[in-house]
Amino acid sequence: MSAASPLIITHWRIFYLVIFMALLTSSLLAVTINMGGSKDARPRSVLMNLRVAKAVVLRAGGELWGGTWGGTSSWLLPFLVLYDDIRGVLPELLFFTYSLGQLISIFLASVLPRSMGERRVIEASLIAFIICDILTTILIKNTLLLFPIFLAFGVSSFLYRPPTDVLIIKIVGNENAGTSIGYANAVSQVGSMIAPPLMVGLAIGISPILGVLSLALGPLASLIVLYTI
Repeated sequence: MSAASPLIITHWRIFYLVIFMALLTSSLLAVTINMGGSKDARPRSVLMNLRVAKAVVLRAGGELWGGTWGGTSSWLLPFLVLYDDIRGVLPELLFFTYSLGQLISIFLASVLPRSMGERRVIEASLIAFIICDILTTILIKNTLLLFPIFLAFGVSSFLYRPPTDVLIIKIVGNENAGTSIGYANAVSQVGSMIAPPLMVGLAIGISPILGVLSLALGPLASLIVLYTI
């Protein structure tokens, strides 16, 4: 994506037209899908389930403060450019390394839960993200050392999401899967739109380094919630 950014900026009208047509086609195809509801589904019981609520907070925690994948790509790299004088092609290379880590995480998310279990994968992912965030603030002037950190950032920033969705479905059962995931998405999206600019902005106002560290608050909150489920 970083390599394609100049092309997208130059031909942004075509880019948005392609996105619009793709979304329109997807929506029309979705209308034709025949979805049969389960007689055993109980949407109200999902919303009132305390374990589900905790799992939803766990899933959303990484995004409420702009952490995990959205926060890392949206906040951390601009921090490095604006406040830490990282210039030239280096930010693009770091973002490419980060994107490569996310690609690796897709494979790991389909393999690791089978051997470790969902909880262990979620725990390892959140802890790795917090450690990477702290190491970034310590090694921020040693740019070469940032590359392995950003690779681990890419892996840990997304790895927790798929097993968290599986954990939520296991709690409520397959018949309530749609309701539970919709519930989790709604909380995550609302939180990611409201909290990150406020919390990260306040942290930057105190110190740029604190702004970087603030990205770990959401994953830390998710980790605490995980131990209570």
